Amino acid sequence: MQEQKNFRQVAADLVAQYERQPRLGPETITKLPAYRPFIEEAVRAGWTGPEMELDPDFWARSAEWVASASDEQRRRWLHSVLRSERWNAECPMAILEALQGGQMAAFVTALREPA
Repeated sequence: MQEQKNFRQVAADLVAQYERQPRLGPETITKLPAYRPFIEEAVRAGWTGPEMELDPDFWARSAEWVASASDEQRRRWLHSVLRSERWNAECPMAILEALQGGQMAAFVTALREPA
């Protein structure tokens, strides 16, 4: 599926861009070239949507949890990260925190592994 391939690439780009500039804050994370495409591709690829369940503990999930989670658990986690990011658009922190904590890198690695 092309949408999933595009999403994997943009997600990997976001992690790589962050790793080159790890001191970004809430006011600058949105300036990464892959930030908006990551959110847009997540929507296109079905990683978020109005019918999806939230992960009430998404903020407490470790990189190890993300790496070992099922596809459905990761889907709920990312959906929750994206919803939080959108609701806090003036001070986006959820994606930044997932990048800082290594959860996003673990997520990208899990996307690369065969299902």
